[in-house]
Amino acid sequence: MRPVFPVKFRSYLGCLVAAVLLPVLSLAAYLSAVSASSQMQSVEQGMRETARALSLAVDGQVAVAMSTLDALVVSASFRTGNYEAFRTQAEQFLSQRNGWLSVVDQDGQQHLNTRLPRDAPLPKTDNTTWLNNVFGATRFFVTGAVTGPVVKQPFVAVSRRTIDPSGKPVVLTWSIAPETLSDVLLDQRLPAGWYGVIADRDGIIIGRTRSPELIGQPMSTHPDPPGGFRKAQTHEGDAVYIAWSTSTLSGWSTGVAAPASIIDGLFLSAIVQVAFLIALALASAIAVAVYLGRSIVRPLNNLVAEVRKSAPHAVAWSPPAPVEEINTLTAAFRGKVSDLVAAIAARDAAQTDLQSLNQQLESRVQERSIELERLNEHLFQLQKQESLGRLTGGIAHDFNNLLMAVIGNLELLANRLAGHPALKYVTSARVAAKRGAELTAQLLAFSRKQHLEPKPIDVSTSVRNIADLLRSTLGGTVRVEIVASAEPHAALADRTQLELVLLNLAVNARDAMPMGGLLTLETYYEKVAAAMEGPEAPGPGDYVVVAVTDTGTGMSDEVRARAFEPFFTTKPLGKGSGLGLPHVLGVTKQLGGGIRINTKPEQGTRIEIYLPRAIEPPKQDATPELAGRDRLNGARLMLVDDDPDVRTATAAMLRDLGCTVIEVGGGAAAVEVIERDESGIDIAMLDFAMPGMNGAEAAQRIRRKRPTLPILLVTGYADSMLLSQTWDGPVLKKPFELGQLAAALGAFYRPSANVIRIHSN
Repeated sequence: MRPVFPVKFRSYLGCLVAAVLLPVLSLAAYLSAVSASSQMQSVEQGMRETARALSLAVDGQVAVAMSTLDALVVSASFRTGNYEAFRTQAEQFLSQRNGWLSVVDQDGQQHLNTRLPRDAPLPKTDNTTWLNNVFGATRFFVTGAVTGPVVKQPFVAVSRRTIDPSGKPVVLTWSIAPETLSDVLLDQRLPAGWYGVIADRDGIIIGRTRSPELIGQPMSTHPDPPGGFRKAQTHEGDAVYIAWSTSTLSGWSTGVAAPASIIDGLFLSAIVQVAFLIALALASAIAVAVYLGRSIVRPLNNLVAEVRKSAPHAVAWSPPAPVEEINTLTAAFRGKVSDLVAAIAARDAAQTDLQSLNQQLESRVQERSIELERLNEHLFQLQKQESLGRLTGGIAHDFNNLLMAVIGNLELLANRLAGHPALKYVTSARVAAKRGAELTAQLLAFSRKQHLEPKPIDVSTSVRNIADLLRSTLGGTVRVEIVASAEPHAALADRTQLELVLLNLAVNARDAMPMGGLLTLETYYEKVAAAMEGPEAPGPGDYVVVAVTDTGTGMSDEVRARAFEPFFTTKPLGKGSGLGLPHVLGVTKQLGGGIRINTKPEQGTRIEIYLPRAIEPPKQDATPELAGRDRLNGARLMLVDDDPDVRTATAAMLRDLGCTVIEVGGGAAAVEVIERDESGIDIAMLDFAMPGMNGAEAAQRIRRKRPTLPILLVTGYADSMLLSQTWDGPVLKKPFELGQLAAALGAFYRPSANVIRIHSN
């Protein structure tokens, strides 16, 4: 039977095209929406990154203030209470910066204010909230918008808590005018029409790139949490999109705003562009469909005409189809050749697609496996170094106490055996004990827990001074050449540790040149703009570089990869500990620097030590040992140490210096001695690591009772970070010798400021 309403193939093909176009048009509308949303997300991400960049720039200004205060607080003029000289030094620091410096005590009385003339009376600060905050802070405190007794307009300040020469807590404050923060925002060169804003923790404007008269006013809308993004209205009534970033350093919120008209214009433009492209694609598809349809219909019609000529009754055969031409062809051929061919083609296409997907999946699995293996190896190395660091730090702590007792008693014995034949054995034992102390220093440096004393030093001078020691140590087969300019290269470093680092590298270079060669030490400045590859490399910043180059055997890639691994060495058994380069890395990283190694087999090695460039110029080192011996004669000193062997040896050394020694076995007992002290103790010397109450806690309790009492903290403890967080006074590292003890005490003890009593030992 014929179908009731058979249609022509052309009409059927038109319906098919229409059915295909409907979902395509729906997909086009969906893609337009997705494109617009993607455009908005891109704009949002860009504004968030810009806000983060502005926040980092503002943090840089705060960090400069913190480093400046750190530099000023250790100046000689401040430590001696010479505020006239300290003001001159502070004005030199601030000559290139917009701001002023003040010194305030706990009562709010100002002792210095560079904003006022030198002869002007100094007012008293009545801002009790600010005083409570800065004196309650551990070290630094960053304010929001404040006003003071001198400057009536809003400003912000960075304050550092410290102790003045009389032992009273004071605060050094660098006050920053809001226009300085606005200039930081302007330096970032935001796109046209955009503007930046900074708000303090209470939502008060402290910086703005336009309408500066709004500084000090509350924000029209409070800043979102870090990374926030939303549409808002400005004080001027403009609609904007604004992104926020909150600083972890200052607590301020930095925002970047863009006019809503510009952002919405980008949104509409994206929709129009995608819609135009989709319309163009659809028109092209329809044109191609029409062309292909015609190319199919024409030969099909010709074929139907031929079939009708040869089989005029074929149209009545079953089964019927809705298309007249197909009915005719089906009745004529009654075959499914075309269906079979189509099925085979579809199967082949599906197999091809499946093979392609399998290849892509295998490639991705292999890439992820390699990446996971690399990450696991890196994690293993980090865990191994952390475990070794804890182990070596603990060993060094206990070993320092043992060495203190050994070195102290050996030095006392040497002083009493002057001219005796047995003195040479004591001297040999002292040399061995010092070598043990150097090994302990290497262990502490590797674990990065030693107590360093970084200060501005002239690296070029240090390198030239150590040249003679290197020549005598390395022998005549190694020629030492120094390439250092005459001008000073100021770096923030520990002079003793730097010399030990150079000696370690020189010995390694000598071992790499068994037949002799050339060792070159050179110094220069270098600015690192971007982070280098490798965990040992320095980060971005200004550095003084000490380069040590040899003409030795060099390293292979395998050895170079393990060069900083603890206890790894290529030297024969008994010739190396494997701690040389880990010690160098530990010292440089703890100072805030890094290392680079350039080496090839048989082409020598060049090791570059990056030390942070110092803001202050180097100072001439003082040698207070002789003065200390004179000052300590007759002084009454309380010695606190829980280790009886160390306490006995140290007490004997102090008595050799002329002190009357009161020995105490713990921190709590030391506080009790001070509270009931009637005859007067002139100096207190406390060990840091003690059970119960440690030395720093006991020192703080003693300061409350006697604020002016000179206190020296002694430590062989590994965790220098804990020490620096709990104590800001003088520190002497164990093990020490008699001269080092005299120098440490003489550096801060002044008999003229104390009651001197002469006691019999």
